Amino acid sequence: MNEAIAETIASYAFLISIISVLLAVGGVVIAVIVHARAKKSEVECARLELMYKLMQNAVGMGDARRPRGDGQPGYETFVPSQIAALAALRGFPELLPMFERLEPNFRRLAEADPEDRNFNRTLHAEICATIDYVRKQGS
Repeated sequence: MNEAIAETIASYAFLISIISVLLAVGGVVIAVIVHARAKKSEVECARLELMYKLMQNAVGMGDARRPRGDGQPGYETFVPSQIAALAALRGFPELLPMFERLEPNFRRLAEADPEDRNFNRTLHAEICATIDYVRKQGS
């Protein structure tokens, strides 16, 4: 009788040990999945923040804007920063529809400014190059 009880207790102890190990492994797996999702979300958030800053620069805000050099109040746009931002935005192919919508506006500005005082032709050329680049990468 004592042997039967001892065998029953031993089999339950073995079963409880297996269940404990499975629960521990399950907990570790869940923790790894939660961490991976949090890290992915963090990376996506940083990517969107970078995209936003680059878009600001591309339209002449953010780092592409500086105080006027002629002593007048206000700001002027630093075109090389805009061009660099447009080139960097090539890494965001989801923005292709936006570039395609902007292109006609920049073309119109470039055509309307024969002296190219605002470097509209340069920006228009960069937007066209960005559109071509993103399209080639997508095909």
